[in-house]
Amino acid sequence: MRSREISTIRNLLKKEDVRQRETICLIASENYISQNVKEALSSNIINKYAEGIPYKRHYPGCMIADKLEEYGEKLAKKLFKTDEANLQPYSGSIANLIAFKAILKKGDIVLAMHPYDGGHSTHATKYNISGQIYKTFFYRVNRDGLIDYDIIRRSAKKTRPTLIIAGSSFYPQEINYKSFYEIAKEVGAYFLADIAHPAGLIAANLHNSPAEYADIITSTTHKTLRGPRGGLIMFKSKFKRAVSEALYPGVQGGPLLNVIAAKAIAFAEALDESFIKYQRMVVHNTMFLCQLLKELGFKLYTGGSTNHLIIIDLKPVGINASQIEKELESINITSNALPVPGRDGKTADGLRIGTAAITTLGYQECDLQGIAEILYYIIIKREIDRASKIQKSIIRRVKNY
Repeated sequence: MRSREISTIRNLLKKEDVRQRETICLIASENYISQNVKEALSSNIINKYAEGIPYKRHYPGCMIADKLEEYGEKLAKKLFKTDEANLQPYSGSIANLIAFKAILKKGDIVLAMHPYDGGHSTHATKYNISGQIYKTFFYRVNRDGLIDYDIIRRSAKKTRPTLIIAGSSFYPQEINYKSFYEIAKEVGAYFLADIAHPAGLIAANLHNSPAEYADIITSTTHKTLRGPRGGLIMFKSKFKRAVSEALYPGVQGGPLLNVIAAKAIAFAEALDESFIKYQRMVVHNTMFLCQLLKELGFKLYTGGSTNHLIIIDLKPVGINASQIEKELESINITSNALPVPGRDGKTADGLRIGTAAITTLGYQECDLQGIAEILYYIIIKREIDRASKIQKSIIRRVKNY
């Protein structure tokens, strides 16, 4: 037994636990899982190989795995009101690739949100393998930073895509999936909705759902859904065989059954009334923080937010967002820098902050006032020491996870 090496790894894990307990997490893509989800991740089912789909495996001894995965699919379908669901994708990125492979041929045309405006890199951009397989055109937001469905319609009629994608990594407003569906129908395209960010809000019926409209829905299971890190793909029944074959052996191998178990628990938790209350509080905290920031003189992208994330426009104050990201991390606050949508994408002039994680920990209005003050002293006043004192006072009074 290599006790020294194992001890080193354990110590690093302990340090990460301390880091999380001492940090205010404002990263919009992160959240905290429940103890039940955590226990599922470390369960013995991790030892089992189960390539294939329930009741059609390539290994024996999968009778329990079959029932587990089938039950998880049932919970996902109930939660999102979809025809079919598959919990096997290792990540949201892999879920997107599976969806593409299921319905597209090499060289098919994809229309997606521009990566400078929040479109994900896995939406067939040149940086991702999907962008090397399919030909991609991008739509941009309008001058107000909003998705303009007339712009998308004109672009779709011009490019005649096989697939239209709705979904963004940093769009702070609700997306109208019905409008996307109508545009896709006009040009004879498939419609894919990537709901990785608003999944929890959709599950709680606080945002409109693409279930009625999209041919395929992809998502992560963390972020607002508050499950384990992983992917999810949901689809109309007619795509079941195509998705199954695209998943295995097309894109990935044996599923991670411990993660599937954890996803199933997260779906069960999301079906509880307490989850709806949590999502309402996420939106409340976001909108309250928006109000505080605007009162302090900050300019916000799209003027605010109706979901779990906010983008502060730093161009008016002339400070690079990457610098602010580092300064915040130096006092144990995590957020991330990015380009403000609608611009050239070359400058990190926006700071993305999210409320999903802090809401899980019970942050309330008094804590958000402190966070707004921290951002004010870091960005406007340039007083890091004062911001650090406020951070420590918030951490002391907020419960640990």
